[in-house]
Amino acid sequence: MAPLRRLRLCLCLALLLPPPAAPAPAPAPAPGRRPDWAACRILSRELSRLLATVKEPHSALGAGRVPDPRVTPPRSPQRCLHRIRQALQHYRDLLGSDIFREQPQPQLESAMEQLLRHVQ
Repeated sequence: MAPLRRLRLCLCLALLLPPPAAPAPAPAPAPGRRPDWAACRILSRELSRLLATVKEPHSALGAGRVPDPRVTPPRSPQRCLHRIRQALQHYRDLLGSDIFREQPQPQLESAMEQLLRHVQ
């Protein structure tokens, strides 16, 4: 008989417990359009392939290379996208500069523009 009383007491105590907490609200999606990362990956590979075929038309382009750079990724995804955009805009400007005037790279410029459009 004592075990039955304990069971009843436990069931009654369970009724006194507060209801389960409401789940935390889901974070709001970031405003604006999100980049299509699959397309960015494909374009980035195409851009890397095209860059590997380009000969450096100017000695200043190869002078500043660091053999093993240590890259620290930004802590925020928005900052990371901002840095990617900055780099792509810089290289797009470089491709349009006097350095590449004698050796235009239309395929490279096209891939760069497409990738830049995806991360805008």
